[in-house]
Amino acid sequence: MFLKKFLSICVLSSMFAISGCQKNDQQAKEKVEDITQSGLKLDATQMMMHLQAFEQIAKHHGGNRAVGTQGGLASADYILNQAKQAGFSTEVQTFENREKTKGQNIIVKISGESKQNVILLGAHYDSVKMGPGINDNASGVALLLDLMTQLSTKKIKPKNTIYLAFWDSEEVGIAGSQAYVEKLTAEQLESIKAYINLDMIGTKDPEILIADGDKSSVDEMEKC
Repeated sequence: MFLKKFLSICVLSSMFAISGCQKNDQQAKEKVEDITQSGLKLDATQMMMHLQAFEQIAKHHGGNRAVGTQGGLASADYILNQAKQAGFSTEVQTFENREKTKGQNIIVKISGESKQNVILLGAHYDSVKMGPGINDNASGVALLLDLMTQLSTKKIKPKNTIYLAFWDSEEVGIAGSQAYVEKLTAEQLESIKAYINLDMIGTKDPEILIADGDKSSVDEMEKC
């Protein structure tokens, strides 16, 4: 149970201060208080509605939402429509994966007090061809969509600029996120101070994996 709460704390607290998410009860409680004061609280009911929407998309498009399929395109349209309703600008990046299938990343940009510091939160929205991909990974997408909606409706301006990235073709070569990084300039790459990836958060046994760009956190974890 603590892991699930901790994941939400890391996601929400990243918007207000750039700091490492330490696995410490006291620090976690302090961040919960900060988040409560901001007025943000993830809405399980709304997230479930998004999951049901993605399930219906798969049901009406061959049973899946894979990259390049009608289900995948309909999923992208759903995300774009949610962003439009929230009033945020979006950027669609097209690319081609190793199977020569065209995919499209969707980046929602939410301006913060700081334009120099960017917090990137990402979740892939494509499924495998064998199923609808509700846990993997409509669950991560649903959380980002709920967060986006709340930031809009509650008119919260985060300290750091936030990019919500909805990756395509994760199931085929992790192509979407790789295509995004390859197009970044050195300056844009430097501005990204943290990245939080949300994948299969509907599982009952979640894991939190933390890695720094210089791999120092990996070295610390190996000592545990």
